[in-house]
Amino acid sequence: MSEEQFNGLPMPVFTAFGWAGEEAAIKFALSQLNLFINELHKLLRSEAQFRLPFYGLNEDARVAWLATNREPEVGPYVAFVARPTAFEMRVSITDPAALNRGLRAAEKSPQIWYDMLSKLGNGWHLQIEQRLKEEDAERHSYYGDLFKNTVSALDLKTCKEATSRAAFLNTEEKWIIPVHVTRRMSADAAAGMGRDLVKFMAVEVEKVLDVVALFARNSQVEKKKTSKTTTRRANGSTRGRKPVKTVVEPPVPQTFSYVAELKSLHIRKGFVNLTPGHWPFFADGKRMETRPITISFAGKSDESGSVWRLQPDDQARIVLGEPAHAWLAATFGPNSKIAVNALRTPDDKIEVILMPAE
Repeated sequence: MSEEQFNGLPMPVFTAFGWAGEEAAIKFALSQLNLFINELHKLLRSEAQFRLPFYGLNEDARVAWLATNREPEVGPYVAFVARPTAFEMRVSITDPAALNRGLRAAEKSPQIWYDMLSKLGNGWHLQIEQRLKEEDAERHSYYGDLFKNTVSALDLKTCKEATSRAAFLNTEEKWIIPVHVTRRMSADAAAGMGRDLVKFMAVEVEKVLDVVALFARNSQVEKKKTSKTTTRRANGSTRGRKPVKTVVEPPVPQTFSYVAELKSLHIRKGFVNLTPGHWPFFADGKRMETRPITISFAGKSDESGSVWRLQPDDQARIVLGEPAHAWLAATFGPNSKIAVNALRTPDDKIEVILMPAE
């Protein structure tokens, strides 16, 4: 595979998989996918690398992957598939033991499972398959779907029913119930992002870590036993046992995604309004009012951008530098929507990826 630097997945990567017999085209496309997955794993935060320590390229299946196990399908894995018209990121759980572990945990805590899926937001799909195990068959035959739709179309009642049914069927000898959580974008959009595709996908991987953990071994989603200690008097006698209360600070978010609506003033002046809830992500101290950020758009970067803290409600506002402002004016019109994907890099810098909302 080529050791050159990753500069994005150009359209030939996607069209190559639609051509028959073009070995040179396929070889080029696979080399670019290999560069992509190597660059992506490097960019992931330490927690994501810990959750998904293995990565590689399956040349036969033409799929790049991140996984919890050296053999990807033994546990949850994240596949990246380049099709002629689309680029797909898919979290798949197909191993019976992993499915049994995760589905039972989801059935016991349906609200947690539902919240995990709901917070993924627009553009994500859930598929819970029902497949029949056939004797002496390498692949299980498709029987139907317990659920197949966007996560935004999933309500708590439907989630409970589908999960309970899935958990039961997966214990039956003749059935296996694969679970897939998928994010799709057009091939044109993926190609147009250039190097920013890796940054964008790093943000998307962060979103599914809880789903990965639910089905992985030693899941941290499972409830831990409450630790207890013994309180003793000064003379050494035991008065009784009391549980130790541990205060756990909520983790600082490392990514977020938001869709903002643009008005004529926003486009003319070159800014994107977020919400007061987004300001803590950028703040590096209570007195901070502005912070420099890197803004990525259409495969380019603008180092002159910043985020402002507006009074009186601490609303966050992304202020674009000249290059990003010119792109915004040329790309958007009044009342159009823009997708904002923010990523905190390992060296604690902020990168914001801007793109048209789907």
